[in-house]
Amino acid sequence: MSKAKSSGKHIIALLLALITLLSVIPIMPVSAETLSDGKAQTVTIKLNETHYILETVGGTKLQGQSWTYTSDTGIQGPAYCINWGLAKPSETKKITITGKYTTTPQTIGAFANGYPQRSLEDFISINKADNPLIANLTREEYVAATQAAVWTTLGQLRIEGTQWDSGRDTLLVPTDDPSAIRAYEALKIILYNASFWTKPLNAGMHIRLGRTEAGNVLNIEDANGLIGAEQNGMYGIEKETIGGVEYYTRTFVASSATSTYKNNYSINLYLANAPTGTIVTNLDNEQLVSWTASGKTYWTVPTPDHTLTNMNENGSEYAGDFKVCIPVRNTPKSGNITFQANATITQFNIYFANNQTDTEQSFIIADPMYAPMSCTGTMKWDTVTSPYGRLVVNKVDGMGNPLQGAIFKLTGSNGKTYEGTSDSTGQIVWEYLDPTISYTLSETQAPAGYIKAEDVTVNVLEGTTTTVSVKNLSERTLRIRKVDAQNGNPLLGASFRIEQTDGSYKTDLYTGHNGCIELQGDALPYGTYKAYELKAPVGYEKSNDVQTFKWDGKSDITLTFENVRTPSFVLIKKDKDTNIPLEDVSFKVYRDGRLVTTVTTNSAGYAYV
Repeated sequence: MSKAKSSGKHIIALLLALITLLSVIPIMPVSAETLSDGKAQTVTIKLNETHYILETVGGTKLQGQSWTYTSDTGIQGPAYCINWGLAKPSETKKITITGKYTTTPQTIGAFANGYPQRSLEDFISINKADNPLIANLTREEYVAATQAAVWTTLGQLRIEGTQWDSGRDTLLVPTDDPSAIRAYEALKIILYNASFWTKPLNAGMHIRLGRTEAGNVLNIEDANGLIGAEQNGMYGIEKETIGGVEYYTRTFVASSATSTYKNNYSINLYLANAPTGTIVTNLDNEQLVSWTASGKTYWTVPTPDHTLTNMNENGSEYAGDFKVCIPVRNTPKSGNITFQANATITQFNIYFANNQTDTEQSFIIADPMYAPMSCTGTMKWDTVTSPYGRLVVNKVDGMGNPLQGAIFKLTGSNGKTYEGTSDSTGQIVWEYLDPTISYTLSETQAPAGYIKAEDVTVNVLEGTTTTVSVKNLSERTLRIRKVDAQNGNPLLGASFRIEQTDGSYKTDLYTGHNGCIELQGDALPYGTYKAYELKAPVGYEKSNDVQTFKWDGKSDITLTFENVRTPSFVLIKKDKDTNIPLEDVSFKVYRDGRLVTTVTTNSAGYAYV
C-alpha cells in the first residue's frame, strides 16, 4: 500500500464521514431470501469474465475472474474460486453447499472488502485519500485484485512486502503498466483490511435492557404500577421533566453486531401500543428524529460508534441508547409496549460450495453484503401484587438472537421441579415461584448446532419478575489443516485417521479443497485422540507427525500438518506474445527414450511432473 499508515480505525472514521453525504430519508429494509435461511442445498456456477491484468514473476498472466452462483432455490450472488489453476466446472453441474466457510477468516475478509461485496464506488471513496493511485480504478481491475486477494489469503500467492510471504508463485510488482499498478494497489488494500480478520463475523440485532444488561423484556410488577416502580427506585424507572412535561422514563439499547452503514448508521424503532404522547429521546433528553411510514411513527436511533462489547461473539457492535418517555398524565395502571426495530445491516455470510471432482474448482459464495434485519423488545407494567415470584428465561445465541427449542429444567431447593421449552421469542416463563427458596436452572437439551449452557442459580423476589438470559454458543470445530511445507498452500486429498487413544473409536477422513477436515460438536465423540496421516496427496511425502488432543466440544481446536514435496518439476505453457496461460496442452515426458507419463496444463498453464 502506498501509504501504510492506514488503520482499521482510520477506515472507520472515513466511513463515518461519508454519512454527511447520504440522504436523511430513512431506509426501510426489504426482506429477501438468503443462503443463511438454510433452504438452499446446491448451486451452479457461471464464469462471468476473465481479465489478465496481474502476472507472476515468471511472466505468466494471472486470471482475474468473477463468478456468479445460482442456488437450487433461485438465489444469485457472487462467488470466487479457491484453487488457482483447477478447471472450471460445467455451468449445469450442481455443487453442494457444505455450510459456512470459517477455515481462514482472512479469506472472508478479502471477500468482504473486495468486489462486488464492497462496490467500486465505495471502495474508491473509502481508500483514495490514503491511496491516490486507485482514484481511477476500473471494475475489471477491481475484479482481478479481489480474485488475487482470495488466492493470496489461501496461501497460493506470495505478495512482496506484506505478511503474505508464502505461496506457489510470487506476484510481480508492476512498474510501467497503469492498469496493473492500480490493480496491484487495490490488491494490497484488500489484503491490508483482511489482515484484521481473526474470526468470522456474524450478524445480529437486538433490543437490550442496557449496555451490559441482557434481555429484551422489562416486566414491571408493583402495587402502584409505574408510579410505585419510580417511587421505590425499581426497574430503572425515573421521573423526569422534558420540555415542561413530566415523564416516566426508562433507557434501552438498540444494537447491531455488524455495521449499520447502509442504514445511515442508525436503527429504525417503532413503539406499538405506547400511551398517547410517548416520545423517544437520547440520553440528553433530546427527542430523536421521527418520521411516518404506513401510518406508523418511527424513531431513528443513531448507532454511529463501533464499540467493544462482551454481549456477542464478535466482541463489538454498533449500538445506540434510547430513552422511552411516557407522559405521567397519560400513564395507565397497566401497559404493554412492544418495540419493533429494523435496519439494513452489513453481513459477512460466506459459504463453501464443495466440488467433489478433485480436478475442478470449489468455490466460496456469499449472501448479499447488505440485508434487512429486525428484532423486538417489550416493556410492560401492571398493578399486580403477588406473594409469589415470576421467572422469565431469555434463551439467546452468541449474537443475542432468540433461540427456539431449548429445553430447561428448574429445580427448587425443596426438590420440586418444572420443565419448559423456549418459544419462538426465545422465552420460557414460570409463574407462582416460591421466593423463600433458591432454584437451579439447567439446560437439558440445547437447540441443534449449539452447546448446552452451564447451570445457573436463581432467586426470585415476592411480587417481582426476575429475568435471566442464558446464552448458547454454537458448536465448536475440530479442524485438521494440511499444507505444503514450503509455501503453506492448502492440500487436497490427504487421508487422516482420528483415533481415540484407548482404541475404542476411530475414523478415516480426507482433506477437501480448502485443505481441511472439519468436525463439529458431538460429530466426533468426546474423548482423548491422536491424529495422523495415512496417505499423502499426490506429489507429496507422507508426514510421520502424530498429534494428540482432547475433544470436549467446548472450544475450537486446529491441528496443522505439513507435507514435503516429492522431487518433481513444473512445465509452464503460455502465449509468447501475451503471456496468457494456455490450458489443456499435453506433454509427453520421456526418460532415457522411454515414455514415463503424459501431463496436461491446468488453467494457470501449469503441468506437474
